[in-house]
Amino acid sequence: MQLFPNNPDRWERIWQRTLEKSPIKKRMFRSDDEQIKKWDMMAEWFFAKTRGKEAEKRRGKIIEKLKQEGALIPGIKVLDVGAGPGNWSIQLAQIADHVTAIEPSSEMVNIFNKRISSKSVKNINIFQRRWEEIDIEKDGLKGQYDLVIASMTPGVNNREVLEKLMNASCGYCYMSIFSGQGRLQVYKELWQLIFKESIGENPNDIIYPFNLLYAMGYRPVLWFSTWGHTREMKIAEAVEDIMAFLWQYMDDTPEIRAVVEQYVDENAVSGKIKRENEICQGHMLWKIV
Repeated sequence: MQLFPNNPDRWERIWQRTLEKSPIKKRMFRSDDEQIKKWDMMAEWFFAKTRGKEAEKRRGKIIEKLKQEGALIPGIKVLDVGAGPGNWSIQLAQIADHVTAIEPSSEMVNIFNKRISSKSVKNINIFQRRWEEIDIEKDGLKGQYDLVIASMTPGVNNREVLEKLMNASCGYCYMSIFSGQGRLQVYKELWQLIFKESIGENPNDIIYPFNLLYAMGYRPVLWFSTWGHTREMKIAEAVEDIMAFLWQYMDDTPEIRAVVEQYVDENAVSGKIKRENEICQGHMLWKIV
């Protein structure tokens, strides 16, 4: 079998074909604006979830790795794409001379600004915009950053967006995303029940951008981190969690809710649902020049 290791067009087509055939992409029901509004509603929940000790510990390990590889040193300029409530930007601002953060959700930005004020951080600038809307030349971002990061940013899902990250860098790029199915695993049985098909593999697995970068002549440092994720929910909470997931793919109707309620009730033990999931996150760091 010929793998075409040095043909980026080939790997770009493989990545895009995987996206086009993916059930979770084909059934995507919401526009980008609707997705951003959803993130507005989830901002407080997401912030609470990602500021725990374990999440801080995982970010700390990545920061140490970036330091070891020479990508994160004092005095540099950093661009944080998909910055959310500022988890990365605020930590990086302690080392970098300046951090520019891109985040489209207004509520995420509100939380971010409150954190900046409470910590008296002076070297972060936030743009409330979608990365796709940024013109790096017109907006003065081209080649301006020593380190560009996109940590678990779902919008980085094609060659054009990946190259845009690189064009903003004059040093390094760091990207992380799920390896394997990630949190899709916990919904695969219900997906089969509702849609009568397999949920499929994760079309945004890190293998696709890695292969593309390799074919383009880069040699990213690639590493993985894994952790167990256990969540116990009452029946009503589990139903709402599933409906929030399905919102991306269909409207909340009485018929669908009835299916979900029956599924949760049949799988509950002593009135609760326990989910155990192993998460694998892939990390890439590569040098632009």
